Amino acid sequence: MEIKIVLINAMKYKDKETGMPKVRIGYVPFGKEALRNEEKFKGFTELGGYTDRVEVLEELKDNDFMQEATLVGEEITSPRNPFKKTMKLTKLITKNATISLL
Repeated sequence: MEIKIVLINAMKYKDKETGMPKVRIGYVPFGKEALRNEEKFKGFTELGGYTDRVEVLEELKDNDFMQEATLVGEEITSPRNPFKKTMKLTKLITKNATISLL
């Protein structure tokens, strides 16, 4: 599955449980269909994706942010509940590079 996004930020942090470094990628879905106009919320929802590959931070260029990009993921079955599906992010495609998130 692919979605068009606007890449907002990337942040390195330490996992609270393991202490291992990780990266959070902040983005908003791109396109009018992502615009919400509800009683308690108007605008675009800022979302986040996570990766263990801290090299992603160095692979991103300054001009990748606030630009259209493509986020690619694959649907996987939850190991706890086989009736529930989740999305695992696999790569981020910017105008400068294709970055693996695995």
